[in-house]
Amino acid sequence: MNKYEKLFTPIRIGNRILKNRIEAAPAALSNLTPEGYFTDQNIATFERKAKGGPAIVNMGEARIDLKTGISHKLCLALDDDGVLPSLLMATDAIKRHNAIPAVELIHPGGRTNPEYYDGTIWAPSAHKGHLGKDYTELDEETINYIVERFGDAAEMAMYGGVEMIMIHGGHGWLIHEFLSPLHNQRTDKFGGSLENRARFALMVIENIRKKCPNLIIEFRMSGTEYVEGGLTIEDQVEFAKLIDGKVDLIHVSSGSFHYPETNQKMFPNMFMPHGCNVQYAEAIKKVVKTPVATVGGLGDPDLMEEIIESGKADIVCLARPLLADAELPNKIRSGHADDITPCQRCNACISESFVPYVKYCSRIIRCTVNPTKLIPPLLDAVDAGTLKFVPAADFLSHLSEKEQTYLLLVMERDEVSPSLGQAQRLKQLSGEEKLENNIIDLIMREEKPLERKVTIRNDRLQKYFPASYTPKQMEDVIIKLLEGWHRKRQQEMSR
Repeated sequence: MNKYEKLFTPIRIGNRILKNRIEAAPAALSNLTPEGYFTDQNIATFERKAKGGPAIVNMGEARIDLKTGISHKLCLALDDDGVLPSLLMATDAIKRHNAIPAVELIHPGGRTNPEYYDGTIWAPSAHKGHLGKDYTELDEETINYIVERFGDAAEMAMYGGVEMIMIHGGHGWLIHEFLSPLHNQRTDKFGGSLENRARFALMVIENIRKKCPNLIIEFRMSGTEYVEGGLTIEDQVEFAKLIDGKVDLIHVSSGSFHYPETNQKMFPNMFMPHGCNVQYAEAIKKVVKTPVATVGGLGDPDLMEEIIESGKADIVCLARPLLADAELPNKIRSGHADDITPCQRCNACISESFVPYVKYCSRIIRCTVNPTKLIPPLLDAVDAGTLKFVPAADFLSHLSEKEQTYLLLVMERDEVSPSLGQAQRLKQLSGEEKLENNIIDLIMREEKPLERKVTIRNDRLQKYFPASYTPKQMEDVIIKLLEGWHRKRQQEMSR
């Protein structure tokens, strides 16, 4: 019996049965196209996560309306139907692995960045702006307009194959600002009592449910702001009662971008206790019937199992641990938890793009324990394999026909190719029967044919590597990827 039985017990969320209790939490990518569409590299990243075994893969934050505010320069454009082709490709890639594709809907409110947006910065109440441009209090007409845009964005996501919407009501974004007494000093029906401050959130939920009745709705909140006069867990327990039964999953984090000192609880670093936000999820779960998710420093399998088994939460959400090891859920399920590459919680993956706290956004995700995170198309090319998958085709296009033929022959030899017919087609492409026979002969005689015979065209692969990499360094990385993939598949076959 697997010691992590509870973690892999199915659960009903909305109208779906989840295969396990693990959600790939939103980890936004900042290297989308200038229009806010996914690239092949982005799609490869999402599919790699889905292949690793979580029940839900959240693709990160999405903008709902460029006309009233944006915080980050490049995020998924759910206010533009031009996003649909790439979004459909991404959701199809996730569904191929029996995972639910999700996105996170955000309106930044007062967190709008004037570097990327030159309009009015709207917030629940007028305040001095944190980036040099003051906030303007939202009038009721604009409030209603933004509520409609939330619903429209959810509908756009639904047409793009998304099956689950996360409404971001925490971390200092607009919905959080309405809830927080530190940011909401209104005296009308949107301010004052908790019921009034929650009105905007409830309107957003209602609008999405009306337009997308079959979408799973997850609501993300901060369990506390950690700031005097701000939201407390007691406040949020009462708010959770107001949304209980109106959403399908309540997701509990903590902190606010308005107070940078709280970010270390939002993204717990190595000096924070593991699972430091679980206490807030537990408090909310005690008073609601809706399933509850928790997030923050949850990479340890024993801790995740204990959270589910003890009833502190129903779902555990992982972001950074799946960058460190995308196979983490599969390794736990298959009894190989001791083979997990653990996240160090060093925050290197987010620190280089964490504007406005850093001056420039690097637009890549790097991991100190998983250097292959730099080049997901190459990893997925040899891992997902062959031409049926666009990033794989992109990888193979950088090899000569002879190199392609050789690689797929190796795959065929070990019976690990998803499609042997594709290997046959590449053999025909080469048009050299003699070459084919010579390669087979080499495979039979050599222990490490990949190391000796796969020649990489470094000039065409340079775009996937740091500029400082020499051709030899690039070749070494790719050979290690190929050999690692080779070993992994042989281990899987022997189990």
